[in-house]
Amino acid sequence: MKATVEEINSVQRRLKITVPAEVVNKAFDSAYLKFQKKAKIQGFRPGKAPVHLIKKMYKTNVSYEVGEKLIQENLWDAIKNQEVKPVASPFVEVETSPEMDKDYHFSAVLDVMPNIEIKDSYKGLSIKAKDYKATDESLDKELQKLVQKHAKTSPLSDEVEAQKGHLAVISHKASIGDVELTGMDVKSTPVALGKGEIFPELENAILGMKKNSDKKIDITMPQEYGDQELAGKLVHFHISVHDLYDLDIPELNDSFAKDVNYDSLADLKKSIKENLEASAEQMTKQDLEASLLQALISKAPFEVPPAMVDQVIDSMIGDVPFNDEKDRKKALKDEEIRKSLRLEAKRKAQNTIILWEIIKAEDLSVNDQEIKSHIEKFAKDGDNNVEEQVQNTFDKFRDRIRENLLFEKAVQLLAGQAQIEKISATL
Repeated sequence: MKATVEEINSVQRRLKITVPAEVVNKAFDSAYLKFQKKAKIQGFRPGKAPVHLIKKMYKTNVSYEVGEKLIQENLWDAIKNQEVKPVASPFVEVETSPEMDKDYHFSAVLDVMPNIEIKDSYKGLSIKAKDYKATDESLDKELQKLVQKHAKTSPLSDEVEAQKGHLAVISHKASIGDVELTGMDVKSTPVALGKGEIFPELENAILGMKKNSDKKIDITMPQEYGDQELAGKLVHFHISVHDLYDLDIPELNDSFAKDVNYDSLADLKKSIKENLEASAEQMTKQDLEASLLQALISKAPFEVPPAMVDQVIDSMIGDVPFNDEKDRKKALKDEEIRKSLRLEAKRKAQNTIILWEIIKAEDLSVNDQEIKSHIEKFAKDGDNNVEEQVQNTFDKFRDRIRENLLFEKAVQLLAGQAQIEKISATL
């Protein structure tokens, strides 16, 4: 068997393999004997039909089986001999079926890890990162969301026009020119008008519409719109209002707090504020990590093996709580869903690769005691004592937790060596 490797790109190799004719012939002889033993041909006892007849009747079947056998027996040996390290199962390319007395040629595309030269590029990064704070305004917004959630609705007549204080059930599609922005599609979604749930330009377009009405309108997206690809762009909307309701929003007081299982309004506010502060801390941490990794990858850009991106997409879909396992399997094969997740999956894969490079460069490690100490932070009193809970979690998730803690150490190292300009942000 002979094999050669050619570089397709920085993360893919094509392995070309040639199996000599004498090996091909032995594979055919073995396959024909196997078919001869099990063949049932009229006029012959089982296993007694002449080989020339077997060859005539089963040539296609035997050729297919021989091809499969030759690939299985030679592919991984070739990968080992060429010292290629694929990150996923190879994609086999076959142009012709094997034939007696001829060399058999096939190839395989292998996804491999990129060669990354980070050297000292991760030291002394200069970045801007958001520092999120929970404010009185964000507390008020959460309180308003809560009372709206418990609001009572009453349907409005067909002649009533939408106005602030109403609940509108809307759908809309968006596009720029002939390009549909499927990520902005909304279907039968309730919106409390006048509460800042959607950007003002879209809300203003809905005001004055009636039930079961449609409107087409061009809206210039706000400069502060979350998707910077769309911020400031002229977007065409096709808006539908399906239903309109009057909102009877309860008064925010101690009585309402008790209705939602708090002793007083002060206790309710305290609880929401604590949750907001925890969210602000987490968002600050996530933005810092994202900013550090984006800056590092910009200094040392690299491609990601397509198979690795697909693995991340599988994981992202797997984390979604589906009602039925059939829906999960369907989503895994849905090309539109996979396409919508590909960019984020590539970013996540890049982050994982670059963090591992830093972990190797700095020889970072996490011991078992660090893992158990981490688990203890989340252990709770219950049927099992804390020590037993920690050990059970350790036995089940040790490797995963070790990896997460290694990533945290790598990010902390980056942050400790970086010049960080904090930008104030609110929830």
